[in-house]
Amino acid sequence: MTAWLIAITITILLFIVQHFASISRIPWLGTIIPTALAIVIVSMLVLGKLEINSSRDLFFMIAGPLVFLSLWGEGRNSLKRKRKKELNKMKTWDLRD
Repeated sequence: MTAWLIAITITILLFIVQHFASISRIPWLGTIIPTALAIVIVSMLVLGKLEINSSRDLFFMIAGPLVFLSLWGEGRNSLKRKRKKELNKMKTWDLRD
């Protein structure tokens, strides 16, 4: 029970960090977690510490990094929309003067 609670807490913290890294001004910052996760999964498979017993295992090994990459993409799109909205506000104020 404690192991599941720790795993869920770490996962939630990773999602929070991923969100803030994705909306930062530095675009590649949001790719650190998905890349690290993919490297860890591949290295554990190569070293024999992790094995694929079913298609469900393979699905989750692929889905993990993809979820973090989709969070990164959504964060970047959100930042672009926010910047565009600010630019439109500035243009509106310029036209009023």
